Amino acid sequence: MNDKDNSEILQEMRKQTAILRQANRINTIASIIVGVLVILAVAAYPIILHKKADANYKHVDSMQDARNLLDKGNFTEGIEMTQRLINKNPKYYYGYALMGSAYHELGDMNKAEQYYSKAFEFFPIEDNEKTLKAIRKAKQDQEKRNTATQQTNKDSRK
Repeated sequence: MNDKDNSEILQEMRKQTAILRQANRINTIASIIVGVLVILAVAAYPIILHKKADANYKHVDSMQDARNLLDKGNFTEGIEMTQRLINKNPKYYYGYALMGSAYHELGDMNKAEQYYSKAFEFFPIEDNEKTLKAIRKAKQDQEKRNTATQQTNKDSRK
């Protein structure tokens, strides 16, 4: 081999090296672009699912919704919703306590006692016991008032 051949080989190697460097740059840029696209797709996936879920959303009753209805004085809907929730989860004390509270507000001490008693049965803590005792006391007071009113009505008829 002579110097001319060596020079041509060296020239060709330089060309090939330049082409490889350019290919490496293109590959690096392509990898970065693909990486960014993957990150965007991963980030967008929950948003897309959420949008789909919103489109298919069906309201599900909750104890908080029932409590809100009762707090607003909407006893009919609040009691109905609470009863549906009790039917779905018959051993969850809070539904019974909520029903007891609703009936207490409505002045029906018999039903209030019935539901608070069930709440205490499923979750026998001191607060539930105190509430049940208070309802029973209110029930007794109500019965005494009713008896006194009936007696007064009898006396006034005579």
